[in-house]
Formats: sequence, C-alpha cells, structure tokens
Amino acid sequence: KNTQQLKLDSLTSSISKNVQRPGPKMAIANVMPLALNEPEFLKMESKLTNSTEDQVKHLLLRENPTRTFPELKSTFQENMGHLKIHMAYNDWKEFETWMHKWLIFQMAQKQNTEEKGKTKCQKEECV
Repeated sequence: KNTQQLKLDSLTSSISKNVQRPGPKMAIANVMPLALNEPEFLKMESKLTNSTEDQVKHLLLRENPTRTFPELKSTFQENMGHLKIHMAYNDWKEFETWMHKWLIFQMAQKQNTEEKGKTKCQKEECV
C-alpha cells in the first residue's frame, strides 16, 4: 500500500470511531409541572373552594397552569365589554357562538309557567 492509501484508511477508521451510534433516547422533561411551583399558581390554588367555578378552574389549571382568568366584578354588560376588548377576535367569536347555543338550550328547558300551575282538570276546561 502506498502512503495515500494508508492515510485514507487511517482517516476512514478515525471517522467511523467518531460517529456516534444511536443509543437509547432520553425522555424530554416536561416543563409544565415547573409552572405549578410558581407563586401565582400557588396563590390561585389556595383561593379555590368547593364551588363549581373553583372546581372547573382547578381542572383547567391542571391542564394548563399558565392559564389566567379575568377579574369580572362589574355588571354583566361591562364584563362582556371587557371580555370583548381583551379577547382575541376568533376567541370572542367562538365565545359568542357558544353563548348563542347556550341561550337556545336554556330557552328549550323553560316550561310554560301558566301550564305548570294548572291541574289536569283545569287544563281540560280551557280546551
């Protein structure tokens, strides 16, 4: 073998030694649980009670600890205006759609108040 061939052999062997073979992959750490240690989250967690609102907040915070909830302490109209201004356009439209469906659902559940107070006999008299 000539020098050029020896250099080539040496180079290829050193390259093959430097190439890392795939080993076991390490799991990537989930950074979200670290957010659970933040003072704001702990403060929010300590305020939670057993009310439905607090239970829902707790579930939502477990899924996404960075989620925030607006302070809505004014009238309904003022709160809705505040939400509309501070929410993203698509989020607001999605929320309006949900409110519309919720209202229809509530309307469908209402019973006729006149019918509710009448007995079967009174209902038959009106016919």
